[in-house]
Amino acid sequence: NLMIQFDDARESAVVEVYDVNGRVIMQREQAFAQGTSVIPLARLATGVYVVRATVGQTVSTQKVIKQ
Repeated sequence: NLMIQFDDARESAVVEVYDVNGRVIMQREQAFAQGTSVIPLARLATGVYVVRATVGQTVSTQKVIKQ
């Protein structure tokens, strides 16, 4: 699982997971409880992914390596 934290999140976020080829692997609207949300990654194969979370006008992008 991947934990995402936004300090000022009071609303839901759109979370997108991309593979190394830029294909969208997962896209979901995720609720944040006290600024934190957990994204399940168990079904994803081992590899490198890019996770993009958008809350309002704030966008955060991180590279994630699943082993």
